[in-house]
Amino acid sequence: MHPHTATSPLLSLLPPLLFSLLLSLSLCACGGGDYVPQANRAPVALAGPAQVVAVGTSVKLNGSATDADQDLVGYTWTLSKPAGSAAALLNYHVASPTFNPDLPGVYVATLIVNDGLLDSLPSTVMITVH
Repeated sequence: MHPHTATSPLLSLLPPLLFSLLLSLSLCACGGGDYVPQANRAPVALAGPAQVVAVGTSVKLNGSATDADQDLVGYTWTLSKPAGSAAALLNYHVASPTFNPDLPGVYVATLIVNDGLLDSLPSTVMITVH
């Protein structure tokens, strides 16, 4: 047998052993494969600035939201109004809905946003109507 053509059983095991060693080192370097995704965090709602308007003037709310996980959010507004008012929010599931105050007094709009899993804390804005 020619010395350059002889193969040793040890040499044939070298590639699989080297691969196993590199794989083990890679797994150790990245934490062993024990990846734990970060828990979802609730979004934050911001109902916008207070407003002072005249009766019958259209009011546009200026809501916004942030989400630390960069999830898309849905908006839900509610409106508290003076007794006897028939005012209603138009498009209450958008960031900037509108309404027409029909009586003088204080209207309070409340915004809650949801990221598909969690609701934000409510954020309110006061609209004073003269």
